[in-house]
Amino acid sequence: MCRNMNITIIVKSAPFSSQAPYTAYNFALAAIQLKHKLLMFFNHSGVLNALNSICPPEDEFNIVTAWQKLASHNSANIELLLCSSAAIRRGITTDNIATGFKIATLANLFTNDSQRVVSFG
Repeated sequence: MCRNMNITIIVKSAPFSSQAPYTAYNFALAAIQLKHKLLMFFNHSGVLNALNSICPPEDEFNIVTAWQKLASHNSANIELLLCSSAAIRRGITTDNIATGFKIATLANLFTNDSQRVVSFG
């Protein structure tokens, strides 16, 4: 894989319903280590990864916190975008999304200049 690529990662599964969000997170970590620029797009039930009310037991991995830390990583340039249609269908608004996530449209996904698109879920 070339250095400094723009990669879009699409997450379509809800947290804790499958391994897909966790696998996407690990893929994103690896891409950051290789200095790639990422756009994270959460679609379908994947928008539930952005709920600020998710509170797993202390001994379980908190995927929402993990996404937030990933986006705030000093050397990373990552956007965490939620599909507006999927968010509306699931009752997600700007009032109940976690810090760092933004509601966006499919236009944001298609106008991105990514060299690679990888989908999980």
